Amino acid sequence: MGSVIAVMALVASLSALWPLPRVQAAGPAAMAPPHVTKQATAGPYHVVFSLGPLEKMYTPAQVKRLHPKEGEVMLSGMMAPRSSTKGMLTAHHLEVHIFTTRGGHVVTTAHVTITLTDLHTKTTTIVPIMTMQGLTSGRADFHYGNIVMLMTEHYRVDVTINKIPVHFTVAWQEPGKGM
Repeated sequence: MGSVIAVMALVASLSALWPLPRVQAAGPAAMAPPHVTKQATAGPYHVVFSLGPLEKMYTPAQVKRLHPKEGEVMLSGMMAPRSSTKGMLTAHHLEVHIFTTRGGHVVTTAHVTITLTDLHTKTTTIVPIMTMQGLTSGRADFHYGNIVMLMTEHYRVDVTINKIPVHFTVAWQEPGKGM
């Protein structure tokens, strides 16, 4: 119990320095979609990586026309196609938030690359970069990423920000599947 409180205090203190992306509220663990959030510092950047369920995506024109209350607005780039091979792949929303380590300012002009490597099959996927932000959060939620189709639960995520690398290892369990 004490270690759980210590982890919660650490996350709270980090959140005071750098705002975290939206995290899904706790619910029945067996039914909740997987959501992973990790943080790292690389050179002058603090990086928050998040992988979670799909979010509703809108163009700026759709936002003006439809006035949606939730989801994200796509600012640049194109949404990756969602295809599935006999239902074996699951679509997820991948996002990378970048902040300056000095001052915690949102970085909106970086050259970012994201590569996923499936640690089971050793397959590598280059993620097409799209910039987006939450409809209600505005610039504070500016991030880089896209929709990714995943099959296994273990990935290495390589992010490069203005030629500075940062790496994350991701593991989770899809609802109804074993690891």
